[in-house]
Amino acid sequence: MVSSVEQAIKQRAVAGEIDGVSPTDAKAAFALNSPTAVVKRTSGQGGKPRPSEPPVQKIQEYRLIADTDPHVGEAIDTLVDYLVGSGFSIEPANIVGTDEQQTPEDIAEIKTLIETSNFEEVLFQWVWHALVDGTGFIEIVVEEDTFKPKVLSAENISKQTDEFGNLVEYIYETPDNEEISFNPYDLAELSFHRHPGEDFGRPLIERCEEQADMLRDMEIDMSRFIATKAYPPIIWNLGTEDRPWSEPQIDEWLDTVSEIEPDSMLAVGHDVEHDVVGVTSTSSSAGAMRLEPVFNHLLRRVYTALGLPAFLGNIATDTNRGDSVTNMPKFDRRIQRYRRIIRSSIRNQIFVSIEAGDSEPGETDVLPRNSNLDNIARRKRGWTQIWQLSL
Repeated sequence: MVSSVEQAIKQRAVAGEIDGVSPTDAKAAFALNSPTAVVKRTSGQGGKPRPSEPPVQKIQEYRLIADTDPHVGEAIDTLVDYLVGSGFSIEPANIVGTDEQQTPEDIAEIKTLIETSNFEEVLFQWVWHALVDGTGFIEIVVEEDTFKPKVLSAENISKQTDEFGNLVEYIYETPDNEEISFNPYDLAELSFHRHPGEDFGRPLIERCEEQADMLRDMEIDMSRFIATKAYPPIIWNLGTEDRPWSEPQIDEWLDTVSEIEPDSMLAVGHDVEHDVVGVTSTSSSAGAMRLEPVFNHLLRRVYTALGLPAFLGNIATDTNRGDSVTNMPKFDRRIQRYRRIIRSSIRNQIFVSIEAGDSEPGETDVLPRNSNLDNIARRKRGWTQIWQLSL
């Protein structure tokens, strides 16, 4: 297929149909045969770049936000539900560029291997950590004909690449501070946002970190205000200097006060002057701070940063049903784009690694990876060539 495309380009070049290429010198060599752009600085030892370290502090910070912030945590869980909540299925598919077709019998073995494992549960964790940590990692293990995938923590994994950014190996740091090397196909990684030259993905929470912090701080301040300043302090003089109350009298009075406290607006634990607090409750029209619009504004910004429609988080909005009908197709396109990334990672990493077994993945006839499709079709010998993963 590549050769036919190359021949067609050369024919057009000779015919003078390609701008910038002279028909008398129609080489038409556009694609590089090897990478040229150097993206990593090499070190003196061995001429290899230093391993890329994971952003441990950021990973821990964003996990804390997702675990403790109810708004962000619910938004991430909702996104995961839409991405992989309905599970997955493995179906036959045709091989692009060939006449090869699969049957259910062709994929029966790998279908059984995957569907009888805990891959669906691991898939949820993998996607969740890819969204929160920036990159999710799975250790691909097939032990005694049983698929046993396991999610690894991104904060313990470094990546060794060459100067062109091509992955050479993963380096996993154990709890005992020992290093374990993994070949590229021993692990599968998933990320949804990554800048050129970076080896680790960007967490989705990074977009809403500031808004989530502001919202959480305001809610904490509001709760403290209500707990300590909602009711102005009232000082009671019990007895007189000549006839002070006894302990039994004070205890009886305290019991009476505890019964009428909600109506009398009695409270303790104030830390500002009486004239600053005022004499009205924050629940009244005169004393209320009316922060609900600010809370809703920040909450909508959190959901916008995560790419979710606000009404999915039960957020009060001014949108009507027409706006919801408009927003859902946009959200569905986002979901489909993320699903394509997930499918590609599973097909090109997990399935390829399982098919290869103990051999090198490049020696198998699975997915076309920088190879001539015609040659792959002629050399087909495995029990499956390509899979269609439905999410």
